[in-house]
Amino acid sequence: MKNNSEIILMLAIIVLLLLLLILAWAPWMDDQAVYNQVLQHNSDGIRAAENICGEQLKIHWFPFGRYVANCEIGYFVTFWGEIKP
Repeated sequence: MKNNSEIILMLAIIVLLLLLLILAWAPWMDDQAVYNQVLQHNSDGIRAAENICGEQLKIHWFPFGRYVANCEIGYFVTFWGEIKP
C-alpha cells in the first residue's frame, strides 16, 4: 500500500513540474502576434521610441512570457496576455 501512494505522489509531482515547464516556456506565444499586441497597446510611445533609437522592438523569450524592447522602451507580455511596462 505504501508503494502505491508513493508512486501516485511521484506521478503528481512529475505532472505538476511538466505543467510548470510548459507555462514557463509558453510555446503558444507567436512573436509577431506579441509584437502586434504591444503595438496596439501603446503605439504612440513605441513609434517615438523607435524614432529615437532607430531600431524596432525586439522580442526576447523570458520565463512565463515574452519581453519586447528596444533601447528606450520595454514591455513584458505574460502568457495570459497582460502587458506590463
